[in-house]
Amino acid sequence: MRTRFFLPLALAAALFTAQPIFAQNVNELIRQGNTARDARNFSAAEQIFRSIVAIEPNNPAGYHGLGIALREQGNLLEAITNYRNAIRLDPNYVVAYHSLGIALSQQENLAEAITNYRTAIRLDPNSAGAYISLGIALRRQGNVAEAITNYRTAIRIDPNEINAYLMRLMHI
Repeated sequence: MRTRFFLPLALAAALFTAQPIFAQNVNELIRQGNTARDARNFSAAEQIFRSIVAIEPNNPAGYHGLGIALREQGNLLEAITNYRNAIRLDPNYVVAYHSLGIALSQQENLAEAITNYRTAIRLDPNSAGAYISLGIALRRQGNVAEAITNYRTAIRIDPNEINAYLMRLMHI
């Protein structure tokens, strides 16, 4: 009788204590993936982020990291799918909207790119990078005045953002 009672209790305890170790491993994998990406080793980053989403399919950071690695290797379609997965899992994931906008812009889908940049800005009005990307997409659409307004906003948010100054100077 004691064995029947203690065995399930011991199994349950093992499952609950394994959870933090598992999460720690995923966090370590994310750090490794980001390190590979920062080192511009995008194929290694891709493999690491693929393992993250296989282990933890509800991890938006895993999908976002995978999207970046794929986009940097020229696989825009799969990158876009992964950014959308990240957003589906976390509708407030600002950087995923910005990254999705970049990939869509690379596909010449400027209208949808602009929509995603605007969503990133709505979620984080202090994202200088999103304002710069929005300005670039608007300029490519021929809307130079609104592009310059967005570059100026980026400069106001981050006076050290050299790209905003460069973009603004190019279009004055």
